[in-house]
Amino acid sequence: MTFLPADRSANLVLWVVVWSLVLLWVVVTARSPALPNLVDLVRFVRRFWLLRWALLAFWIWLGWHLFVRTTA
Repeated sequence: MTFLPADRSANLVLWVVVWSLVLLWVVVTARSPALPNLVDLVRFVRRFWLLRWALLAFWIWLGWHLFVRTTA
């Protein structure tokens, strides 16, 4: 099941949007100490074993899709 087209430009636009949102979150949380930043979120996730395993699974999935899988 594929939701996005097989066109490379659509995938690149998606990645630009995702990383732009991450960068925006970092900038907003740097200016506002009331909001948790990415380090605080990761520390919270690492407190619980189930969330820690979910973070590990996400990290493996991300590595697979970014570094191992190739396109034809």
